[in-house]
This record gives sequence, C-alpha cells and structure tokens, in this order.
Amino acid sequence: AANPALHTSIDRLDDIMANVETATNALSVTMRNVAPVSSQLPTLVGNVDQITANLATASEDLAALAADIQKMPLDSTVNSLCAITQNLEQITTALNSRNSSLGMLIYDPSLYNNLDNTAAHLDSILIDLKRQPKKYIPAIKVF
Repeated sequence: AANPALHTSIDRLDDIMANVETATNALSVTMRNVAPVSSQLPTLVGNVDQITANLATASEDLAALAADIQKMPLDSTVNSLCAITQNLEQITTALNSRNSSLGMLIYDPSLYNNLDNTAAHLDSILIDLKRQPKKYIPAIKVF
C-alpha cells in the first residue's frame, strides 16, 4: 500500500505544476503585449527628452523675465501713476466747479443763451453778406 503522505505530496506537486503552467502562459501573453510597447520606447524617450528641453528653456525664459521685472522701477512708476491720478482728480474738480470757465459754460444758462444769440446774429449777417455784398464791401474804382 502506498504511503498517504506521498500521495498528498504528489497531488500538491501536480497543483504546483498546473499553477506554474498557468503563470508561464500568462507571462507569455504579457511578453507578447510588451514587445510592441518596448519598440516604441526610443520614441517615447525622445519625446520625454524634447519635453524636458522645452521645460528647461521655458524655465530659463521665466527666470530672465523675473530678473527683468526686478530691474524695473515699479515703485517710482506706481508713485508716478498715483501723482497723475491725483492731478486728474484736481483738474476734474476744477473743471466741474461753477467758478471755472468750463463750469460757467456748463452751469450758467445766460452765458449759453448769449453765445447762442451771438451765433444766430453772426449767421444772419453772413446770409445778408451773401445777398448784398456791395452793402459791406464798397466798389473799387479802377483807373
């Protein structure tokens, strides 16, 4: 009679061999799938190298830009803009004042009416000048 432990060991060896065969088949399929990808590796590596070079160039450009920005007189530029803004506010306030020339034109209706009447009179004088030029320009005698 056979030893039962020997029989159990042989059954285990059969299971192990079946698992090894399954793993070998799976590894074979995986290797077939990896082969096309591995043939593309040089292209992929080249692309990664190009991307890295582009990133390095972009990084250098950003560093140069940052250096240029640091050299700019931003404080004095901002101060100048603030001064210009204050001057514009003062000018606007003065122009909007009823006492300024523009303010008087804007807010004083009598000045507007006088200018409007003057323009109307000038227009009628010009019309009359066209109709009767001799009235305004005397005839010159030629000898």
